Amino acid sequence: MPMYTGAPVPYPTGASLPFVRAAAGDRIVAALLDFLLVVLTLGIGWMIWSLVTWQQGQSPAKSMLGLTVVDAATGRPYGMGQMFVREFLVRGLLFGAGAALTCELLTVADVVTLFREDARTLHDQVAGSAVAARQ
Repeated sequence: MPMYTGAPVPYPTGASLPFVRAAAGDRIVAALLDFLLVVLTLGIGWMIWSLVTWQQGQSPAKSMLGLTVVDAATGRPYGMGQMFVREFLVRGLLFGAGAALTCELLTVADVVTLFREDARTLHDQVAGSAVAARQ
């Protein structure tokens, strides 16, 4: 499996959308920033903020960093329903329960897959999503 080099990759191939794949480092910063925002807002503020940003295919941190969750097949930004499925059902329930049952091995596997050539984590693959940055 080729490793991700960190160079911007046009996303998706042949589409005329103003996106490139987000670098692994940007995604890690976004995850850490989301965690910090959850702690600082006691979770409640982050959840309310998420309900607003999910409409544009973003989490609060992704919104601050200019990242967008897009459909891996079309490159179109996710909407509220797709973000709910990706963030709450896939990441929250499925991967949360899986991480608890595997002593966090699923979380490690999810993070490691971020460094693949296409920079898609396991939860991206399950949800059919990718994370993109504006060009």
